[in-house]
Amino acid sequence: DKLGQDVSPLDVVRRGGRALHAVGDRGARCDGPDGRLVLRTPDAPLVAPGRPNLLDADPPLPDLAGGLHVLLHDNCWGTNFPMWNEGPASFSFELALG
Repeated sequence: DKLGQDVSPLDVVRRGGRALHAVGDRGARCDGPDGRLVLRTPDAPLVAPGRPNLLDADPPLPDLAGGLHVLLHDNCWGTNFPMWNEGPASFSFELALG
């Protein structure tokens, strides 16, 4: 969601940040013929719908059949982000089916 509003990755304007979405407390939700899937990622909020596509400035709309991909560590940019992390890392995920 953005500012409390749900955002569909299929409804983002060209050059509007289609490749990565920050997932809030309610998680990433997908409604399908078998019900709803909710993915909550409190430790790693960046999710790429469709396929990982980090550095494409003008990606096409995602093919959601490719799933969701969570960005666990990003060292592409040296400004405001650490280039490496020493020691172990852990991330928690919660899947809910309904």
